[in-house]
Amino acid sequence: MESDKSYGDGPVPYKEEQALQPGGVYEASKASAGHVAHSYFANYQLPGFTVRAANVYGPNDPNQSRIIPNTIRRIRNGQPPQVTFGANAFMREFIHIEDFIHIITKLMKIGPWGEAINVGTGEIATISSVVKKICREMAVAYEEEEWDEPGDLKEIPVQQLDLTKLCRMLAGLQTPISLTEGLRRTVECT
Repeated sequence: MESDKSYGDGPVPYKEEQALQPGGVYEASKASAGHVAHSYFANYQLPGFTVRAANVYGPNDPNQSRIIPNTIRRIRNGQPPQVTFGANAFMREFIHIEDFIHIITKLMKIGPWGEAINVGTGEIATISSVVKKICREMAVAYEEEEWDEPGDLKEIPVQQLDLTKLCRMLAGLQTPISLTEGLRRTVECT
């Protein structure tokens, strides 16, 4: 699985056919994984496709560097949410793990082998709005602690996927779990 991070600072919404512009090491590793997967299909006809996914979230995510599980953990520990200085207005697209699995399962059934496909919801939100939703769900006042990101950490201000190809492949596709509902389920089960 690749990530929407593979597109880097490219124009949004990101389209599958646009050039990848990974600027950071993480972004480059994701883009490279997609190239390797594609080459296995091209060279050995190994069935596979590349998923360039929005930010996947859900219950019990062990990666505390992500905004959603870190915010929930910090609030449970009596601390304010922590947001990198200046990232409040950054725009991100999120997809709940249940919707993500549903889409991937459907794609595997139709077999778009060798292709890259954006997978998301089309719903984008600012980082601060996500943190506020979590605070409301956990019944705490919105307060955040801003911290300076390390100099080698690069963040992309706006990430949004064009889902035209996905919607064409899966006619009538719906992602029924809104960000608000997904956050409720995540808080409840984490």
